[in-house]
Amino acid sequence: MIKISVFNQFNKELKCLWLDLQERSEIYMFQTYNWLAHWQKTIGVANQNEPCIVVVEVFGRIEIIIPFCIEKKYGIKFLTFLGGEYTDYHMPICSSKGEHLLLDNKIWQKILKVVPNYDVLNIKKIPENVILSGIIAISGIKFNVISHSYSINLPSDWLEYKEKYLPRKTDGRRKRKQLSALGTLRFDVIEKNSPEYLSVFQALVKEKQKRYISTGLKDMFSDESAFNFYFSMPVNVGNNAVTNLSVLRLDNHILAAHWGVVDKDRLYWLVPAFSSAWSKYSPGRLLLEHLIEWSYSKGIKVFDFTIGEEDYKKEWCNDEMPLYDAISVDSLRGYVYSILLLVKEKLKNKEKIYKTVSKIKAFIKTIKK
Repeated sequence: MIKISVFNQFNKELKCLWLDLQERSEIYMFQTYNWLAHWQKTIGVANQNEPCIVVVEVFGRIEIIIPFCIEKKYGIKFLTFLGGEYTDYHMPICSSKGEHLLLDNKIWQKILKVVPNYDVLNIKKIPENVILSGIIAISGIKFNVISHSYSINLPSDWLEYKEKYLPRKTDGRRKRKQLSALGTLRFDVIEKNSPEYLSVFQALVKEKQKRYISTGLKDMFSDESAFNFYFSMPVNVGNNAVTNLSVLRLDNHILAAHWGVVDKDRLYWLVPAFSSAWSKYSPGRLLLEHLIEWSYSKGIKVFDFTIGEEDYKKEWCNDEMPLYDAISVDSLRGYVYSILLLVKEKLKNKEKIYKTVSKIKAFIKTIKK
């Protein structure tokens, strides 16, 4: 017997059901109760997102949780997943039995009947392994690769990695030597209850904002809710996953810092920043070296850079995974939106072609000279 219910808020009952299921599910840290409940409390509420979390019970036991919410933008109602941009991998939470159920389009038809009316169903950043499993079996849904995630499957020990695989190790040694001549270079992992946790995190955010300005990227920390999301995240994210703040200092100067999560044998590289004043010494890369070495000491096997096409991730990684967007429409308004989205993508592709052609022309001119 299958029973489907919807929760419009996080509460004690939902927490109990969720914690039980996440212990029986193969999920990423981003699907834990604490991560998504905290996101809703700090980000979702600020953006007026409306949770509509679908819980599927089979013969008295919860086997599936779909972390849906309604997000309103441009006058359109999007049915999407909780966590938004702050969650790098989106997927349902399901046991092995639940995974088998989700292979059937009929269960998805029942699930979509109990959620509020929407115009567009849009699930973002779905890992390729989730797509290949076939559990998003929604009729008419379209999948498109939108980005990749990058990671390092760490070899057996740090010395082997350092000697055989560490990028630019000679340059790293030289810059480390140059910094050491100026003072004491020190790497630390800062505990949440440490009196310096706030100052290190504030320094990280300050440098991150400088970087956003210099690159013209959207400053997520311009909204106070983003600061609160990361800073006030529970230390225990769930399923043995814990937050991790690390810092590289030269005497009292913060050269680089990183906020992420350690989940069993995986470290998620999420919010890194380095001091622009010390950029000639590549402090971000040196911090990364230290954090990888520290990862070995903690038994970590996967160093996960998550989503993003930054060149340094491609340089360091030995594994990559496509991430997909899934979209389907459920109203005339949603259909119009999908057409506009298609036009936008075509214009973007034309712009890329134009830029490429311009570069080729410029190169040809240099040859003629």
